[in-house]
Formats: sequence, structure tokens, C-alpha cells
Amino acid sequence: EAGKQTAFRCCACLDEFGSETDSPDAGDEDFDGKTCEIASNWWAQHEPPLDLSSVPEGYLVSQHWALDPWDPEPPFVTVCDPDHVFFSGHGADRLWGAGLELAKHMSSWKAEGLKVVELGAGCGLPGLVLARRGAHVVLTDVPWMLQLLEYNIEANFQDQDARRPQAQSLRWGNDMDADAVVQALGSPPNLVIGADIVYREEDFEALLSAVAALGAPNALLAVQRRDHVLEAFSKFVSQKGWSAQSHYLAGGVFVFSLQVPGVHGQKNLAMKATAAGQKSGAWAAAAA
Repeated sequence: EAGKQTAFRCCACLDEFGSETDSPDAGDEDFDGKTCEIASNWWAQHEPPLDLSSVPEGYLVSQHWALDPWDPEPPFVTVCDPDHVFFSGHGADRLWGAGLELAKHMSSWKAEGLKVVELGAGCGLPGLVLARRGAHVVLTDVPWMLQLLEYNIEANFQDQDARRPQAQSLRWGNDMDADAVVQALGSPPNLVIGADIVYREEDFEALLSAVAALGAPNALLAVQRRDHVLEAFSKFVSQKGWSAQSHYLAGGVFVFSLQVPGVHGQKNLAMKATAAGQKSGAWAAAAA
């Protein structure tokens, strides 16, 4: 049926989304073999408090990350929920390796003027890094993960900090969510980023659709090598007509730089190494 979106599940198999609100068919099972009747934060034990300062001590895990030795600001802080006290899904567990490597990769970028969306952000460290570097950033995840994103924003930015990023729901395949994210930015993003969101082949289509729905000309995705996922993803994006380049970061993590086909009225961005051999990057705009 024209205009009808198909409901599907996110890569954690925990959230049902799309334009339809119907629950999965009776008898559908998630990856743990439990019957999934409705989309819910069903791993969690309690409702999360409204702010980080109200979380009882010991319920969540905080870690500090000094990514750039030349950064005069304090180390970044990530707040995670490995025991699923408040938040379901593997994105709440920890800062995964691909997220750390992508954050390091971008820690000395010159990002002023960029509009950036992070997909499947979890604790959102890569997006937090770009926000500190001057980008206008929206961190996104499934709805029941937004409070964790808010905790991470609170841990790294004062309320009055103009660089403070926003947290928004973005369920892959939901056009209303995508429109709301673009509205929050004021215009389509220059760049979409994501870390450790490429690991199930059945989600590749949804991922590219989410990037395209935001109207971004470019995406930068950090991918942990697992089985044959790198090769499968490279083949998939090529078949879809997307331009893709990849290079190795560290720790078994590769970064894919994607150009979205058919995006007009935007500027393409090309990352160029800065002078003096420093491990930093500057995003230079060039006419599409």
C-alpha cells in the first residue's frame, strides 16, 4: 500500500516502530526467546529519575575519558546502566569500543557550524565530543533511552552552555521522528554519525533509510569487525548506490564515510588532515 511504512524492530530487538502502532503478532520472540507482546523497556527494573543528581549512588556507572591531551576542558564523562536498573538494551550497558574509537577520531576536529545527528547514541560520547567542538548536535535513540542521553548531557554540559546538545527520539523508519529531529536542528544535518550500530544485516536497510530521511549528505559510521559484517555492509551500500570509503581506526574498529545519493541543495563535506601531521581533522565545505 502506497505511503504505508512497515513496522520492524531495532537492532536490539526491543522496540517496535514505524508508522503503525500495532504490537507484534502473538508468539513473536525476541533474541532471548521470550515472547515480545509490545514495545517496552522490559529489561529495566525501575523508572529513571528526571535528572542525574536524583539517581541513588551505585545505581549507574560513570567513567571519565581524556580523549585529547591538548583539550583544556575536563575529561568527558559517560553514564551507563550495565545492570539495567533503569534502561533496557545493549546500548545502555557500556561505552562500546566503536564509540570510544570514533570519539577519539573526532576529538580534535574543528566542528563549528556543523549540524550533526548521532544515531543509536546510547551514552552519546561521539556526539558529545562534536558538541564540545562547536557543532549543533542532536543525540538520538529509541524513546526509552532518552533519559540516559539526558544524564550524559547533564554530566558534560552546564544548563547555560550554548554548546549543550539535545536528545530526541529517532526510531529508524519513523518519518515523524526524523522530521522532529530536523526541526530541532532548524534544517537537515550536514553529518550523521553512529558507532556500533552496524552489526545485523537485517537492519542495514533501516539504517540507510534513517540517514536518508534526515536529508543529510554524509554519514560517518564506526563499525566493529564482527564475523563478515564489514564485507556485507560494504556490499550493501554499494548495491544501494551510496559512495563509501573506509579506513581502520584501532581496536578492530573501522570507520565508514558515506555519501548519500540524490541529496540536493546541500554541501558535501570532505575531511582533510590538518597541517603539522597532527591527528586532527577539519571539515571543509565544497560545492556539491
